[in-house]
Amino acid sequence: MHSKLGRSLLTIVIVLSLVTVLAVLVVSRSKTAAQSEETPETLPTSAVEVAQDQLKSGQVWEGAATAVAELRSLPPTAEAIDQALAPMQLLAFSMSSLMQADELQAFVKGLDPATYPADNLALMSFYHEFRAWEVGRQMSFITEDDFWTLVDTLTQDENALVRMSALLFKAYRKPDMSSKEGRTAAVDIINRMADECPDCRVTREMFRVLLRQAMWRTAEDTEAAAEDVYPEAIAQLLLDSPWNEKTTSLISKDEVVQSIFTIFNSQAVSAARSKDEALAALITEAVAASQDNADPEVRSWLRGTLSPCVAAGQSYSAYSDQVRTAMAGMAAPALAKAGLPDKIPLDVSRAQYVLFIKSFRLPDAAVDTTNLDSLLAQKREEEPVEINYFAWIPREINYYAHTLVNKGDYVGAVAVFQRLIGAYPNTDLARRSQESIDVLLPLCK
Repeated sequence: MHSKLGRSLLTIVIVLSLVTVLAVLVVSRSKTAAQSEETPETLPTSAVEVAQDQLKSGQVWEGAATAVAELRSLPPTAEAIDQALAPMQLLAFSMSSLMQADELQAFVKGLDPATYPADNLALMSFYHEFRAWEVGRQMSFITEDDFWTLVDTLTQDENALVRMSALLFKAYRKPDMSSKEGRTAAVDIINRMADECPDCRVTREMFRVLLRQAMWRTAEDTEAAAEDVYPEAIAQLLLDSPWNEKTTSLISKDEVVQSIFTIFNSQAVSAARSKDEALAALITEAVAASQDNADPEVRSWLRGTLSPCVAAGQSYSAYSDQVRTAMAGMAAPALAKAGLPDKIPLDVSRAQYVLFIKSFRLPDAAVDTTNLDSLLAQKREEEPVEINYFAWIPREINYYAHTLVNKGDYVGAVAVFQRLIGAYPNTDLARRSQESIDVLLPLCK
């Protein structure tokens, strides 16, 4: 059954191994040489951390202004996208969910992309995120068609950082990887990102998102309950796609790709006599790799790749507990440091996020509010590329509160809404949460 796949993967391994023998992975590409020599006690506070503190103290306008100033300070180079990602994501959340209506209107009008090209990053981030809040906020700024027209235009901008950001938003659109047209569009986007900046973290991560989509045939790695795994699709994506020279080089040096080869070519997977056995072996191998791999980027990717298994899907329900246990082990260090100022590694945050959102969606999983509190309060070492944790974590917590309402647990729902108010006081999110509490309190008697 796996002979054709095995030959395909072996071919890739042989070709890539010629390139990767001398490759050295630089784990922390985003740090400057000066920063890497400093001790944790002397590391400067980043602009994003300052903005977060301002937002959490109720200074929404000031926090958003700090994020905008950070974007404007970045050089107009494609490489600056890695530095721009976190302020873009925080700004999108601040504008979409935290600003009051009058503040938001004024803030958007105050952005000036003609004078400050980096303001295009703020606008694209906001427009992209606001679509999830538009109905509840009862406001509108740009149609979806006009947004994508703007993004397409900005992919041709003379400012390299603006071009790279626009390509990132095109990648967010997540073309349907099950169709030939979708794969062609996705490959074209990644090729263009690699032309702009082959060594950028966002380029590597968006390429890895394509791998995940090809493997599970799902659009949302933390939401969908895929019923099967498609390793053949990964071989097809890597072997039969028209990657350009820079993307090919990226693939050849990428530790995630090498990890995939190791897993798919393991003895347990190769010896599988059925798809069920192959799936069980793949999950077991991936769980082990997600715990043992020394590279945090690889661990984080594997964590996200395993997340569809934390579900009641027919094909892998037997392995759900195994994956949940592994993720709980990853989350443990963050919970042990609750209340401390340590930054949380991304792979740990991802495990916490998956455990939390799955726990209140599955009938057999108890919700662990310690993960909820940790996610709401924590600062992370870096942000995921394909998920805006600043926005998605409060949104999922809000959704969890509404699931409690639907279950008749009004006291529990009030407590969750109060957590959101405490985390982001003096915000539109706090106002909406208080409105929900006012409706629920009479029902709590």
